[in-house]
Amino acid sequence: MSTTFGVVDYMIFIAMLMMSTAIGLYWSWKDRNNTDANEFLRGGNHMSVLPVCMSIMASFMYSTSIIGIPAYVYFTGTQIWVTVVPAVLAATIACEIFIPVYYRMKLVSVNQYIHLRFNSHKLRVVANISILVSYGASESGGIAQAFDRAYIGGRIEFWNTSQLQVQRSVSMPTLRAAKRALYCAVPGCITILSLIVLTGVLMYARYYDCDPMRTGRVHRPDQLVPYFVTDIFGDRYPGMTGVFVAAVFSSSLSTLSSGLNAVSSLIYDDYGKRWVPQKQAIWFTKLLAVAIGLLTIMMAFVMSEMNSILECTFKLYGATNGPMFALFCMGLFCPWANSWGVGFGFITGQLFGIWLTIGSVVDKQTDVLYMALPTSTDGCATQNITVIMPGANLSTLTHYKIPQYYPTGYQLVHHMSPLYVPTITFLITLILGNVVSLLTLGNKDQTIDPNLVHLNVCRMLEKILPQSWQQFQTKADEMVKMTGQSTDGGSDRLPEAETPLSQLSDQQSV
Repeated sequence: MSTTFGVVDYMIFIAMLMMSTAIGLYWSWKDRNNTDANEFLRGGNHMSVLPVCMSIMASFMYSTSIIGIPAYVYFTGTQIWVTVVPAVLAATIACEIFIPVYYRMKLVSVNQYIHLRFNSHKLRVVANISILVSYGASESGGIAQAFDRAYIGGRIEFWNTSQLQVQRSVSMPTLRAAKRALYCAVPGCITILSLIVLTGVLMYARYYDCDPMRTGRVHRPDQLVPYFVTDIFGDRYPGMTGVFVAAVFSSSLSTLSSGLNAVSSLIYDDYGKRWVPQKQAIWFTKLLAVAIGLLTIMMAFVMSEMNSILECTFKLYGATNGPMFALFCMGLFCPWANSWGVGFGFITGQLFGIWLTIGSVVDKQTDVLYMALPTSTDGCATQNITVIMPGANLSTLTHYKIPQYYPTGYQLVHHMSPLYVPTITFLITLILGNVVSLLTLGNKDQTIDPNLVHLNVCRMLEKILPQSWQQFQTKADEMVKMTGQSTDGGSDRLPEAETPLSQLSDQQSV
């Protein structure tokens, strides 16, 4: 069995890189005379459903998923498969609640909503930094036998209880098309995740009685999938290893290209639009993408200090995206939320998430997998085992249980499942933001643009607190009569701000 690249593998991998580069150079040359920033950032709002749907699916299939999730399933079981359920719910909520509001505003930067809703430029800056940090931080005898072995080994379990998408949504010509693109991407994303989880099940089925980590063939969980590929194909199918590595790099390039474009457009729309001439806007965003790409490469070195690439991804995104999501939820669903409340809640949630991430790195237990299930070397051929300790009794390696670490005290917080991090930071931000907003009298002396609050929340407020609703409605209608017409030219007012709140229809929910 060969565990290294052959000539054919290198040729396939290099060909993939050259094709990706050629595609970028071709479109850059073809659009060299284009000076329309809207065309570059949002496709001129003429994107069709299929390309946007495929783009959403491609960004979902990031390289950390391909490498990290199968190893996660191998060691801890299939519980991560249950994430397809909240994924469907999240897509539904996004289509019916968030996308209608953002689509009506037609803004490239989601952070501009923060500035409009809470009238806080400082909070908007903090949100920008958070997005940069979160970004800088992806043959066993048949399916029945594979699942049978996985069940015996305890790997089958179904118990236990991003700017990218907004930019894609506003690139669609109609709100209906934006919803359709996201809904159509859901089955594809579920299929991708299912195939990745299935890879982990097949991997365990192959090594259920001869664990590669226990025999010294691999030293980190992230090495299991590449080892699995070389073990299956090896010298028998030259070039297949190269195809796999090319696929992993291709998924990385897809995610990076979408992310770099989104973050660069966000920075341009928030800051660059005020002083960069329109003719130089495209070059400015391209240079930003290069700079952010270099920053991303430097941030990638943080992953080497964590137990697995999947853990790093979950914790970095959870530490920042949880508070960010709470920020937008308060803006849409909590009319009383003010800049003091959301600022305090957001910063507290961020600090708690950062503490969890740094604590898990500083307090890391080397060579120990927390909550890993038992593995075995009972089926390994003695002559193929790499002896880790000279003189060790090989019989003690059979039915070996990976050393586990059971934290106590504050270490329980450091070593909680990374899947809990975004939920905890979201709840901290949401609860503290609302409490502080109410303690500081909410928006008693301020007026909120009705376009920035979801219409269904306004209706609930009208029924529950009619007096407060009447005051809110009166102030909002007075403000609407004095607002401008468009966001073009750097203005922060909404294009439909001239519609009085009392006359708003179901257009946010259509």
